[in-house]
Amino acid sequence: NVGMFRLGGQASYLIRPEAKLTALALVADRSLGPGYLWNRSATYTVQDAVLRLTSSLTKSLGSYAVAVTAGVSSRREFNVGVQVFTGIARDPRRSQWIFDAVPMAESGAVSARVFIDTNGNGIMDPGEQPVKNIGFLVNSANHAVRTDDAGIAYVGHLLSNRNTDIAINPATVEDPQLVPLLKGMRVIPRPGNVTQIDFPLVQTGEV
Repeated sequence: NVGMFRLGGQASYLIRPEAKLTALALVADRSLGPGYLWNRSATYTVQDAVLRLTSSLTKSLGSYAVAVTAGVSSRREFNVGVQVFTGIARDPRRSQWIFDAVPMAESGAVSARVFIDTNGNGIMDPGEQPVKNIGFLVNSANHAVRTDDAGIAYVGHLLSNRNTDIAINPATVEDPQLVPLLKGMRVIPRPGNVTQIDFPLVQTGEV
């Protein structure tokens, strides 16, 4: 991060039959407000000695995003275009497809279910009630998702192949006498894989 910009670089090269550099790229992103992202990039291909400059403006619309792009090359080639893209995932617990403007293929996810565990066995038995509007902490940070009427929430965009701690956010439990039976769970998200976890709440009392 440099000021208001997020910078990234990339170098492409061949190993065989001859080791050599093939391309260099520099990318700069800047957020222009809620849902807007401005991107500028410069790419130089070594083989044909061509420099390409590209600029794009992306608007996130929740389940999908739209980008308007324009570019020019050192060969005086011009291009303009419009892109519409979306990320697609599936919650196996509900057999529901989920669409998001942010790519999801390289991240993992958790399908979390929250319910009142009346017998304290940690399993959602017939007759036990789900709890809606429950939020979660992911690595001690608030996650925006909340449980639905079935007590289920799809917690996505988790960094893959890294230890991730997920727990119920106690501030989102309306009944102060309901407490989580588990302090939390540690998972290692895998790309394209959804881990199913149950989070039971138990009723407590006072003496």
